[in-house]
Amino acid sequence: MKLRQQPMSSSVLTGTELGSLGSRDLRDIANFVPSFVMPDYGARFTSSIYVRGIGSRINSPSMGIYIDDIPPMNKSTFNGHVYELDRVDVLRGPQGTLYGVNTEGGLVRQYTKNPMNYQGTNVKLGIGTHFYRKAEVAHYAKLGDKLALSVAAFYDGTNGFWKNALTGERADDMNEAGGRLRLVYQPTDRLSFDWMTDYQYVRQKAYPYGVLDIESGKVQTDPNQDHQSNYKRNMLTTGLAINYKANGFDFASNTSYQLLKDN
Repeated sequence: MKLRQQPMSSSVLTGTELGSLGSRDLRDIANFVPSFVMPDYGARFTSSIYVRGIGSRINSPSMGIYIDDIPPMNKSTFNGHVYELDRVDVLRGPQGTLYGVNTEGGLVRQYTKNPMNYQGTNVKLGIGTHFYRKAEVAHYAKLGDKLALSVAAFYDGTNGFWKNALTGERADDMNEAGGRLRLVYQPTDRLSFDWMTDYQYVRQKAYPYGVLDIESGKVQTDPNQDHQSNYKRNMLTTGLAINYKANGFDFASNTSYQLLKDN
């Protein structure tokens, strides 16, 4: 059954829509989805998600995340760079029947482009204020009627918008990079094997907080810290999805491993 025909509240963003909106991560996607909020607290470490007012600033999330049917195992990995997406589904409301714990608020499913259905090379370059820069490249190819692969890489960086008044240095500059390899094997129309490996690295100066003027609602002073907050993360995710379409039912098996090393 198609998602729009199911009795649930949901939003679907296609890859074309995500590209036109300039979305780089879930915080950007949340700006265009009703009742779905992911605040920017100043670092990729913080991944609080709220849906219909349900959420948690710390501890266990109320919303699940899946990328190509692989769930990130730790909340610190939720806020990653998203690229080469084919579709994003945001399902509002409890999804525990199929997805288990930490999905009482809802679910976000991200799907990257499948090399069995999409071939070619994509290159994206971007530059913006405060020397924001972006580069993404991806190649999709069929190696035969039953085998296809995709290779993608990205770099993203910015000099930031704030200065530390004490040191004179930038308080929120960031650099991140990573790559993804995906291999899809379909020996029959019913059976498919889908293997994916994704690595992302980020290093950023974090939490550029200043004093807020309650009456005006504006930040009164620049960040002023004798010790600059930082966040560094290495994240590796790999997994194998096996799907079989039988007469009257589908069988799906997903096995994954995730390495998170952050500071």
